[in-house]
Amino acid sequence: MSSRMEKRRQKFSSTRRDEIQNDLLGDVSLLSRSDGNNKQLEALKTDKERQIQLLDHIKKETDDSRIEHGLRKLREIIVSTFNQQGDPSFTEFVEQVYELSFDFFLRRKEWVKLGGIVLEFMQEHLPDLFIQKGYLETYILYLSHIEHNLPKAIAITLQYSDIPILQDLIYMASIYNCNCAPPTQWFHTMRRCELQKGHTHAYDLLFLSGTITEMQDRCFNIVCKAYNQLSWEFFEEYWLTSFPMAQTLKDRIENTYTVQLNSNGSRTIMLKKRKTT
Repeated sequence: MSSRMEKRRQKFSSTRRDEIQNDLLGDVSLLSRSDGNNKQLEALKTDKERQIQLLDHIKKETDDSRIEHGLRKLREIIVSTFNQQGDPSFTEFVEQVYELSFDFFLRRKEWVKLGGIVLEFMQEHLPDLFIQKGYLETYILYLSHIEHNLPKAIAITLQYSDIPILQDLIYMASIYNCNCAPPTQWFHTMRRCELQKGHTHAYDLLFLSGTITEMQDRCFNIVCKAYNQLSWEFFEEYWLTSFPMAQTLKDRIENTYTVQLNSNGSRTIMLKKRKTT
């Protein structure tokens, strides 16, 4: 009896060990915390099939903590072996890992990791991806609007002087950081660049970071001082160049000022008629 129980225990232990070894996302080890004796990590560094297998697991995973861990594991392996690789298929693999990392950090609004871990690596090691898929424009806006590092944004722009849109992005950055022009010009420039349609990574950064909302607030702050009353539609169409008004600004206007509904269906914001609380 004891012999059968021992065999069952050994079989279970062996099965469980195999499950753990095959669960690449469940393995909590990282290269940065390893002393070099982790056989699974060492195998993952050289086994391209297991790297792709882990990437496939990440794409199907729904738990953010497991996604983040898996992407970090792959990025650390990439960084440790990147200069030893010359295989185009490896470059394609690396691009997938960093694009997934970008999407993950953007969705979670982890700006420091987005810029310092992902975009910096793309600029240095993945130049084709960086330029062709709009990550360059995103990096310029990240530096200037999130880090408020206008000098660095300008310095990088000078490295890519043959890309015309970058001059417009620096103009936007100058308005944002230095108030060198009315905030409505920030929106007019963004409209001219067609960021929302043609440069979605850059637009998503500005939208999700709250920068667009901040610039809309700046526009309205000027309007409050410049007008006694103002057409709601004119404010949206001219000042915001028809970018959707943030709900927080709509609430601010409606809760603070009398909004007159006109016979033709238009609305007028009565800026000198504040609502009483």
